[in-house]
Amino acid sequence: MTFFGTKQCSLPTAALASVLLIFSLSGCVQEVKRTKSSEGPPTLENVPKPKKSKMLNLPIEEVMSKGRDYLEENNLQLARLYFTRALAIDSNSPKALTGMGEVLRQQGHFEEAESLFQQAIENDPDYHPALLGAGRTARNHGKYAGAANYFGTVLEQNPENVEAMAELALTYDLAEKMLLAEPLYQQVIEKRPNDPQVLNNLGFNYILQKRYDRAVFYLSRALNLKPEDEVIRNNLASAYLFKGQEQKALALFEKTVGEAASYNNLGFLYMTQEKFQKAEEAFKKALEINPTYYVKARKNLDYLKELKEESSE
Repeated sequence: MTFFGTKQCSLPTAALASVLLIFSLSGCVQEVKRTKSSEGPPTLENVPKPKKSKMLNLPIEEVMSKGRDYLEENNLQLARLYFTRALAIDSNSPKALTGMGEVLRQQGHFEEAESLFQQAIENDPDYHPALLGAGRTARNHGKYAGAANYFGTVLEQNPENVEAMAELALTYDLAEKMLLAEPLYQQVIEKRPNDPQVLNNLGFNYILQKRYDRAVFYLSRALNLKPEDEVIRNNLASAYLFKGQEQKALALFEKTVGEAASYNNLGFLYMTQEKFQKAEEAFKKALEINPTYYVKARKNLDYLKELKEESSE
């Protein structure tokens, strides 16, 4: 079964998606660049080591269990060490290959991660964690069709796999296939009604569909469940702005990034809507509040000037 077509994102929606996904940073940027970790391929060098003799005496399942625990704690260095040991015990273990693949994916080594996930899938074509990891890695590369096919394979084997539904829905959103994503999110919410991340993602979906009332509804629910989450708060601010409630948007942005960055965020969002006059006013307000420090607003003003010139040609 094919879960994906070949249509590419249009620039405005792709730009908006990028903005919403990075709003937890201090202000908006014009493009998202992935950076790789300075670490190289798997190695035991420069990694904090537990007592080596103790680790060497552990059975593979216990080694992998510790690796998964460290991965869950986001201690990628120690997780990498344990999965390296697991692979030394059994280089064909799908669980060990997948664990190391996930470590490398989170460290930004996408090609190495993809290779490990593929090895795991070759050794066990029905191992869902490897298929999910391969799908996430493909999405990190911007290969949305490939990612959707991995997630779709999981759903073919297990139609009730909630994780695959959520991952496929997010992939559709990022590829501007919002109408395909929406029913998947709704299925996930039926199973996880109080999951703030899923509610946030559905709200994000409605922003992309320009259904801002629905976006506000789901994002407000998400923020009530997780009030400290900056991404949810900023997505809700975006929904309010697109709905025409600028003051509510500013109030939410200011809790996260401060006043100057809030106006810069408003300006960038107005720019994605081609509301150039409002964008210019917001960027100038950001400069007025913090003229010496807030460089992003000046860069965005320059970019806005280019867009206005292009639109008038």
